[in-house]
Amino acid sequence: AIEIIASHAFGNEKRKQNLLRMFGEIWKESSEWTFVLTKKIPLLNYSSNDTLIENLVFFLAMEDIKLMQEMLIEMLTIWSTKVHVFDTSFEQHFYLTKLIVLMVSYLPNPKDHANSIRQHLYNGIQLHIGSTDDKLRALGMITSEIVIGIIDHDLKDEDKLKFEYKAFPEKIMAEIVNVIKKF
Repeated sequence: AIEIIASHAFGNEKRKQNLLRMFGEIWKESSEWTFVLTKKIPLLNYSSNDTLIENLVFFLAMEDIKLMQEMLIEMLTIWSTKVHVFDTSFEQHFYLTKLIVLMVSYLPNPKDHANSIRQHLYNGIQLHIGSTDDKLRALGMITSEIVIGIIDHDLKDEDKLKFEYKAFPEKIMAEIVNVIKKF
């Protein structure tokens, strides 16, 4: 029942601040709520509902940034494994990617986590670029580009990581690359 309530509330609430008022205390006091918000929804399920993703990351960033940082490293670890890249549905991989990009954007000092984040991204990008699936290749490229861009926000544009996407079909650009860029 907790997962249903949480998924509905986080997936439908338009005012993020309301979630802090509704769940700010209960989730820390209940191991079931903590499990649902930090493991079950982000890691054991997936959703195409961007509102759920945005609200969940906002909530975790406002309530417990240290926990969100730990979750980010756990998600990057999963994202960069061969099993996840090749044996998980694209939809689930896309969902995890959105969570990662949003979590990195909420880091108060991204450079503090740069080494760990880079290590995972570099491991994962090799797998993604080596994939024969254009969607996975594009997803890995844009994820690395955005995340490294956030970490290295102080670099000049010409020094930032940039991949070439001209070879990808327009459909992949519209459905994957441009969607992740908006996060």
